[in-house]
Amino acid sequence: MTALDWTREAACAVPPASALPWTADPGDASPAEVAAMARVCAGCPVRLACAAYAHSGVTAGFWAGRERGELDGARASSRRCAAA
Repeated sequence: MTALDWTREAACAVPPASALPWTADPGDASPAEVAAMARVCAGCPVRLACAAYAHSGVTAGFWAGRERGELDGARASSRRCAAA
């Protein structure tokens, strides 16, 4: 088993979702594409594994329902809430 086995279960791995720009740099995907990717992620069974992978050194793309840069902000907010 590899660290990326979870990707076989990802909602983004099958057409038509696989045609979306999942690896685009922040700001390169259109608002309609970002909204479509967020809808795909909302029902994805591997969303938590996806978010964990995104925090392992990935620098761009759309992961676990958010653009890569947004994940850092969400993670920091979670830590602040937990510390309060």
